[in-house]
Amino acid sequence: MAQRFEILEEALVITDTGTSAILFEQPKSDVYYIVGRLFDRSEIQIYDKNSGSPDSAVVYTVKLADAQDSGGTTFTAQTFIDFARPVLGFSPDSGGSGSVVNAAIKFAFSGLNTESISNTTVRIYPGECGADDGDVLMSLSSNLDVDITSSGLDTGNEANSTWYYIWLFRDDSDSGFTARFSTSSTSPTIPSGFIHKRLVGVVRNDSSGNFRQFKTKGESRAKRYVYDTEIITLNNVSYNTRTLVSVTDVVPAMNGDYPLINVTVEFVGYPAVIYNGSQTSGRTFIPTSSMFATVTDIFLNTSGQFGIGGHNGTISNLYLKVYSFNLEL
Repeated sequence: MAQRFEILEEALVITDTGTSAILFEQPKSDVYYIVGRLFDRSEIQIYDKNSGSPDSAVVYTVKLADAQDSGGTTFTAQTFIDFARPVLGFSPDSGGSGSVVNAAIKFAFSGLNTESISNTTVRIYPGECGADDGDVLMSLSSNLDVDITSSGLDTGNEANSTWYYIWLFRDDSDSGFTARFSTSSTSPTIPSGFIHKRLVGVVRNDSSGNFRQFKTKGESRAKRYVYDTEIITLNNVSYNTRTLVSVTDVVPAMNGDYPLINVTVEFVGYPAVIYNGSQTSGRTFIPTSSMFATVTDIFLNTSGQFGIGGHNGTISNLYLKVYSFNLEL
C-alpha cells in the first residue's frame, strides 16, 4: 500500500494512494522524525513531541519504499529529509531548529574505506556519508582515485613528512564527486563547482615523498587503519626510568586529538610497563626476545605520546612497531 505524505492546512496528512483514505493527521508543530531511523531501519517513524522519549512516542510508521510525496514520487532518505526539514519539527529539545536532523546526517557513514594503491594515489571505495554541515547525504557509487601529483592537492605544493587528510566533495546534485588531499583536518579548500564535503581518511607522505601504504577497514565511521608494513618507532633502545615516546610520525592528529594505537613490542631484561599518555595507568609485560607481544588501544596524550619504562630495572633491546590505529571519521 503506497502512502502519500502532504502538508495541508499546517497539518501532516498521510493518505492511502489507492483509496484516498486518511491514515494519519496531526498538526505539524506536534510531530517530528529522526533521521537515523531512515538509514538504520529504512522506515519513516513519526513521533509525537508531547509523548516523552522517542521509544514511547512513535505514532506512525511506514516503510520508506512505500512512502510518496504529493506528486506520487517514492521518497529516498534524502528526498524525505528535504521534504520534512521545512515543514516538520525535529525533536522535542531542538525547538524545530533542525539541529538534531543535521547532527544525525553528520553521523551517517557507511563504507567509504580508503586504501593506498601507489606511492601517490589513494582509492576511496563506494559508500555513503553525511556532509559535515549536515545538509545532505553523499552517495559514492563507484571507486574514486585521487593522485597527489595530478590535481590532487586542495592548495599548495606537495610536502614530504606530512599528514594529508582525504576529503570527499559533492556538487549540489549528488551526481558529481571529487576528492582532494589537504593538510587541514577541518577546513580544506573546496574545489570550484563543489559545495559539500566530508573527511573520509588520512595518509602519511613519508620523508621520500611516498605514501605509507595502508588500508582502512570497517563499515561505519569507526575504522581500523592498518599499515601494510609495521612502522618501527623504537629500534634497539634501552629504558630504565619512565620515558615519553612520540608517535606523531605514524599516527595523525584528528581535530586536535590522537586516536588509540596498536603496537607490538620485543625486549629483554626487566618487565616493561607501557603507560597511557597521561601517565596515570599502565600495563606490565614480561620480557620476550623470541616474539613480539601485541599491545592494543594505547591512549596518547595531546602531544601524541605514551610512556614506557622498566619495572624495577632496565629494559634492553627494545623494539616497538605501530601496526594500526583506531580512526573515527
